Amino acid sequence: MAKITIDNDGNRWPGSVTIADLAQFTPLFACPSDALDIYMVQEAMEEEWRFELEDTEAEYGCGCAFTYADGSRLIVAAWMERDETDAHRMYQAWKGAHS
Repeated sequence: MAKITIDNDGNRWPGSVTIADLAQFTPLFACPSDALDIYMVQEAMEEEWRFELEDTEAEYGCGCAFTYADGSRLIVAAWMERDETDAHRMYQAWKGAHS
């Protein structure tokens, strides 16, 4: 599973469950973190959560941070070299289902 950190300090809406709490269950995150790269994660999050995303930050080679409409943030550590791993095939299948 990908290394995921949720930061709810900026949450602007009432309630204990934030958008970041929900976004951590994006199917791509079932892959091992060493089998994901930031481009896969960024594309999946921008597709699955496009209506809730306010900002995306990427740090080349090691991770992405996503800020949602409620102010919550999801930080994902993901790294790998692009090759034909199981995660890459899973990503390609996910991409095909969303085109």
